Amino acid sequence: MPDMARDFGVSGQIQRASVSVMSNVAEGFERSHLQEKLQFYNVARSSSGEVRSLTYVIEDNFPVCAETAVQLREQTASTGRLVTGLIQSTERRRPGKTISQLLSFVCQL
Repeated sequence: MPDMARDFGVSGQIQRASVSVMSNVAEGFERSHLQEKLQFYNVARSSSGEVRSLTYVIEDNFPVCAETAVQLREQTASTGRLVTGLIQSTERRRPGKTISQLLSFVCQL
């Protein structure tokens, strides 16, 4: 892991993206308008995807960290699914949405 510790580009980016997930969920939760909530939750989901992507970079470039990268990727995928559930739950609270519109939205994911 010493090589990974010296690669400030990858380690810094994964740290920033990880913090972004948490921060955007928190900020979205505090918003009162549904569209604003959804915007922050979508940024959080995107940041989760960025972390997941960076785990492939780590796995490819730092073989000694490969097992840890796979575990992190699995945890990040789980987090992304939770954020997706939060987005779907928020979408269901939109006024005027019909069940068929909601099902259509869920099937697109």
